[in-house]
Amino acid sequence: MKKILKKIKQELFYIRQMFRYRYGLRKWYQYIFNRFFGLQLLRHMRPVFYEPTDDFELHILDHKPGLWMSYWTIRTFLHHSGLRPRIVIHDDGTIDEKTARIVESRFSGKNVSILRRADADRLFAADPSIPEIVKNHRNNCKNIYLLMFVDHLFLSTSRRVMVMDNDILYYDCPTEIIDFMKGNSNVDAIYAFYEGERNPIDMDEEYKNKYEDILSDASGLNSGMIVFDKSKIDFDRVAEYFEHTTKPDGHLIEQTGWGFILSQVPHAIFPEEIYKLRGNINPPTVTKHFTTPRRHEMFAYGIDEARKRMKT
Repeated sequence: MKKILKKIKQELFYIRQMFRYRYGLRKWYQYIFNRFFGLQLLRHMRPVFYEPTDDFELHILDHKPGLWMSYWTIRTFLHHSGLRPRIVIHDDGTIDEKTARIVESRFSGKNVSILRRADADRLFAADPSIPEIVKNHRNNCKNIYLLMFVDHLFLSTSRRVMVMDNDILYYDCPTEIIDFMKGNSNVDAIYAFYEGERNPIDMDEEYKNKYEDILSDASGLNSGMIVFDKSKIDFDRVAEYFEHTTKPDGHLIEQTGWGFILSQVPHAIFPEEIYKLRGNINPPTVTKHFTTPRRHEMFAYGIDEARKRMKT
């Protein structure tokens, strides 16, 4: 019952925002179709076929209703970057076999695959390189978003890895990402960082004192878009993070985790003026992150504008 009430409340919020910004009929039309008919629309989209040629992986955690969003996140990234990675969509446990096959059919099956939750559970449990404390936290955490941290990190198989939310659309060439994936970067990680947004530091005093010099960067990381060199990550540091967290089920347990792990290696931040959270999508915008308070924008005009720029 709580979930139903939460969904109703969220939908009413989106509708109020649509009226607030006085969207016209076309935007309402786009909103309704993208919001409520995405999976049906997905069946009719032109398949994207390619052989992975770049030595990196893109990982996205998703649930069944969000797959239409993931489709456009992937399509716009491929179009504007020109990169050809292996892409893994991680099932949070809600994606059934039939839906998984539909999504994979929109790609070649070799370039985009859905890792079902049960399969991920088996892979994680069987990997002896993963610290036991990490496995225990994954098994017992009540926050599904922890998978965005530990699964994307430990189950990725390439040296260079990209992690994205399913609510990001690309509108221009992501030069920083291309350079990183081609090995033309002098840092080991790049992540989104939005001024004014901070993660809670739910860590004990010993840990906070030890990493005092990176607290600012770690608390500002947004895990919606990160790239990193996996070979430079110390897995013992991940175990240390879980040893010292004071809220293992915290709302931002995964985002804070990424913050501390990636801030310990040489890192850079995506320029906020072109990798946006707020504002319009006029140049020099490369991406916009349509987080929950801005989700209506993705449905009302974000996807439509992305399609225009791709000329699909």
